[in-house]
Amino acid sequence: MASKTLVYPNPINRGNLTVYLGEGDWGTVEVSLYAANGTNMLKRSQEVLNSEIQFNVDALSKGMYMLAITAKDAQLHYKIIRK
Repeated sequence: MASKTLVYPNPINRGNLTVYLGEGDWGTVEVSLYAANGTNMLKRSQEVLNSEIQFNVDALSKGMYMLAITAKDAQLHYKIIRK
């Protein structure tokens, strides 16, 4: 599943970050976003629509973040850069 995952745009200046999870029955996933120092910036359950999830990064400071997505059959991690 993870080999078909796309995170875009990355780096991102503002607006919505989109995560395409690839084909599959994803249902609801747990989305967590951590700052470089390990602080949890976002944690929520989100329904996957059309194999995608989106969230807005406008409230985030510039820097590097770690995105963690937990689904019933997978745990995915990606580095996100907010410009």
